[in-house]
Amino acid sequence: MGSIVIYYFLFGRQHQSKEFLISKMVIYIILNIGVAIWSSLKNVNDETINGKKGQQQTISDLKPISLVGTVVIWYISIFGFGNNLDTLINPSVDSNIMGMCITGSLTISGFIWMVSAWYILLINIKKSDKTPEEKIRFYLDDNRTWNGGITGFMMCMAGGVMFIAVVSLYLDPTPPTNEFHITGWIFIILLFGIPGYLLVKVPKWFRKYAERFI
Repeated sequence: MGSIVIYYFLFGRQHQSKEFLISKMVIYIILNIGVAIWSSLKNVNDETINGKKGQQQTISDLKPISLVGTVVIWYISIFGFGNNLDTLINPSVDSNIMGMCITGSLTISGFIWMVSAWYILLINIKKSDKTPEEKIRFYLDDNRTWNGGITGFMMCMAGGVMFIAVVSLYLDPTPPTNEFHITGWIFIILLFGIPGYLLVKVPKWFRKYAERFI
């Protein structure tokens, strides 16, 4: 029973006041952005985890407990914000609206993580007194903050695909038939093809831009 009470306290319920729901949403926003920035600042210049090949790293170097804690807090803040937003605007408990709130939160949060991580990485590249070869190896070839930005962008793209899928279900809740519709296949190809293309291209574009400062 106590766990259910804690769940509703964290993620919202219809009888909670608007002021309380909004206050929790603000806290979750601060947590989400704070974790993204803190993680990037903490890891960007860490000599024990950056600039190495994977096989040269030990479990203790990678700090798995810290990584898991960061990810858990980040996801709790996403679902906390999304569920409280759903409670605020969705008194009829429409699961599609809840899905849009959560997947939309994931999309925006992933984008924020990418921007904050790569911005911090770029600032440190500019300030670093390493040689150009060391900068490439340390900041762009194998860096936790560089990889964090890529992961954030992956979450952004995944959230965007799920958001569009939920919106489609909300606008057209009728179950699909077995009939072949060329427009439906084109939509599916674009829905997955564009994010797939961006997942490959955006890191390359940013890396090319960052190399200007090396």
